[in-house]
Amino acid sequence: MIEEKFVEIRDAGTLIPALAFSVSASIESERWLMERAGFGRDVATQMEYVFLLALESGRANWDPFEWPENPRTLRIAHLALAGRLPEQFQERGNGVAFDVIESGDVLDVEYVLGLKDVVKKSERLTSKY
Repeated sequence: MIEEKFVEIRDAGTLIPALAFSVSASIESERWLMERAGFGRDVATQMEYVFLLALESGRANWDPFEWPENPRTLRIAHLALAGRLPEQFQERGNGVAFDVIESGDVLDVEYVLGLKDVVKKSERLTSKY
C-alpha cells in the first residue's frame, strides 16, 4: 500500500513542490521485497519510512540524511515528515509529520526551526504563477 501526499516545502526564498509517500506491503511478495531492501518485515516498521521526491528536480530519498546539509531545506523538511527532528524542534515539527499533514499543505522549514512565528501562506494563494 502506498499513501502519498503532495507538499509545498517552503524556506527562505524557496519553494519546492514535493511528493511524500509511505509504503507498506500488503501481500507476502511485497513484504519480502521491502524486507530485502532493508525496510523491515512488518507493516509498522515499513511505515516508519517516508520517501520524499522533489518534483521539479526528480531527486528522491528515503533517508533524510542523504539530502545535503546546505541548503537545509529538503533535509529538515524530510526529518519533519519522518518525525525525526532533533528534540528542540519537535513541538513545531509534530504539526507536519507525515501522519498529520494533509496533501497540499505547506511545510515551512523556517517555522519548524523556530525562525518564524507564523507558517508561510501557500504560494498557490499569493502568486499569479
